[in-house]
Amino acid sequence: MRNRLRRLRERLRPVDPAFAAALTRRWAELPQGVRTPGQVIGRHGVGCEGTHGVFPRCNLACTPCYHSRDTNRVRVDGPHTRARVEEQMATFEQVRGPVAHAQLIGGEVTLLDPDDHAAALQIMRRHGREPMSMTHGDVDPAYLHRLAVGPDGRRRFRRLSFAVHIDSLMFGRRGIARPPHERSLTPYADASSTPSAPCGASSGSGRSSRTA
Repeated sequence: MRNRLRRLRERLRPVDPAFAAALTRRWAELPQGVRTPGQVIGRHGVGCEGTHGVFPRCNLACTPCYHSRDTNRVRVDGPHTRARVEEQMATFEQVRGPVAHAQLIGGEVTLLDPDDHAAALQIMRRHGREPMSMTHGDVDPAYLHRLAVGPDGRRRFRRLSFAVHIDSLMFGRRGIARPPHERSLTPYADASSTPSAPCGASSGSGRSSRTA
């Protein structure tokens, strides 16, 4: 009963005290020169969040890639990824407040086993994060189905969000490793397109970005 009353009291408050404290800390960390009337960090949000270094592996060779040559030698298995995501989300929750948006990012998240990918998203949600998976888009509908729907046939999430960030030629993608121009990718993109709501799991709106 005490916990129920506490949760009800928190829901009725216009601002969560922990989030308000995180905003105050974030504002205090900003350089004096950027504490302007138009600054939203520290007033309306704490800034962007994303996982760091948990699975830098990728199977494309985009021209402006910022990863090192040793990227694919780093440990990227499921237990390692889940443990690091747990650590990082716990830190975010403690330092940056109880609620925020966060990206599951690093390398290509769909190289994770779908169950491990889903587990990482569930960890983020447990720590009050609304997760968005960063991908290069070379993904099969079958993978998304396994991500959205568990072995019991029930959907895992009420919402799945993806951000797509790719090089315009997607060097290394399946079927056409070295395309001569961006237009040549169209049939492959069409072939790997997915329903907007696979098996009842709604797909969130992710942002897309392409680099030349």
